[in-house]
Amino acid sequence: MKEKLVSAVRKALPGGAVHSLEDTYRKARVHLLSARYGHPGKKLRIIAVTGTNGKTTTCVYLNEILKASGATTALFTTAVIELKGQRRLNELNRTVALTKEMLAFLADAKREKVDYVILETTSHALDQHK
Repeated sequence: MKEKLVSAVRKALPGGAVHSLEDTYRKARVHLLSARYGHPGKKLRIIAVTGTNGKTTTCVYLNEILKASGATTALFTTAVIELKGQRRLNELNRTVALTKEMLAFLADAKREKVDYVILETTSHALDQHK
């Protein structure tokens, strides 16, 4: 259903208008979902790592350095998810978490009062406000 609607809109509107509409939709969706979770990203110190190669490794190294300095952390990568030293495999099977999954993770980090959140992300996800 969603794909048919998107296809119809893309055929009916010029390309620039579609891009603007998609951008507005994504920003509004993130804002509404963030409100639902109590705006968990506010007052969190978040370090986001993006790039072509080495994102997971860089995130894990940063996490370990921060923990060694005495900080409490939350870590979200394609390989692992960790909150205050409790690590588990990331079984979401996608490079970037869905917006609501990420907001739930940030809400957990905020509730646990971590000092830093380290996130693996992609430039594409940042561009799409995910």
